[in-house]
Amino acid sequence: VHSYTTIHTLRVVMRLPLSNDNKMFQLYDIITYPVYDASLKVWTQWEVGTQKLLISKDRLMYSMYNQLEFDRECRGEQLIVCPLSNVLLSVSKRPNCAVEMFHYEQVRLCGRKLISGLRSPVLVKTPSRWIYSASEEHRLTLNCLTSDGTLNITSAVVKGVGEFRGIDMCDVVSEEFKVPARIHGSSVFSEQISEIVFPNVEEIYTSEEKELFSSEQETAVKVLQGLNERLGTLGVKEYRPEDVVRHLKSHILFGRKLYAAKVAAAGSFGLVSTLMLVYMCYRFVMPVMAWWSSRRNRRRQRRSATLTEVFAKVRGLTSLDSPEGDQEGVNPGEINDVEQNVEAVEVVNLERLRDVIQAL
Repeated sequence: VHSYTTIHTLRVVMRLPLSNDNKMFQLYDIITYPVYDASLKVWTQWEVGTQKLLISKDRLMYSMYNQLEFDRECRGEQLIVCPLSNVLLSVSKRPNCAVEMFHYEQVRLCGRKLISGLRSPVLVKTPSRWIYSASEEHRLTLNCLTSDGTLNITSAVVKGVGEFRGIDMCDVVSEEFKVPARIHGSSVFSEQISEIVFPNVEEIYTSEEKELFSSEQETAVKVLQGLNERLGTLGVKEYRPEDVVRHLKSHILFGRKLYAAKVAAAGSFGLVSTLMLVYMCYRFVMPVMAWWSSRRNRRRQRRSATLTEVFAKVRGLTSLDSPEGDQEGVNPGEINDVEQNVEAVEVVNLERLRDVIQAL
């Protein structure tokens, strides 16, 4: 509003903004909340910041305001139209984290963090309602006042991520917390709050991280426990997924090297043990084999000598009994004695021959 005077009049000039769809922007408060990952037993959360997103109705241009800028330009007076003084950026050409999360399914420009030590459920306050994120089922009691002042008590079970809707006149009570009804407080909202928009984004993990965490789930849990121990006695511990992946890969590589070293050590030990066993067997078996071979040779020699002796005696007896032998000048009595001795020797030798043959 500007005013100036002339000689006879006072003139007031007012600039009235004309709004159209090209100049109308929607304002969004960016609120992030943790989500529980049951496989890794940690909470995951996007890191977006506390800026406000102004985006055109046609979703082509946007601008970012921090809380101080927004309070300075849009909270001083009861303005119907808030002047826009920041630069406008193209959604498709110059996206940032907030625009990417609001407009696209794949988010690559936002930071991420893993959190341990949070108590479930996690409650996040918005200008119009409460958002909850629970790692397990929680039973709540709703103490609601009806329009006629009657107390209506009901129960509800919450799990996962959601919002408390239509409970402005209800006390939400559980064993660990209580959310008072808004009529008991002094909160006043001057803005027109629309419904909460939950962006339809993909998982917080990349495809590589998801595959790695899925295939090495037990190892990933151990790595996270090790990181928790490094952070000491902090109640709530935060770390980035990139750091977890780096530690996990290092742990896997170390485990593979350790396994290879164990296999090599086991193989070397087995080879050395086998060689020692062969050597000991050689040192023990060779004398035994030599003794056994010598014993067999001695037995063969004794058998051979016995057979030779027997055969020689048999040939000798045969020669004595031959009619072609020279019997001139022999006394008949001596011949009889010799014949008797030969018969005795034949009997003895035949028995020894039979024993030898049976032994063979």
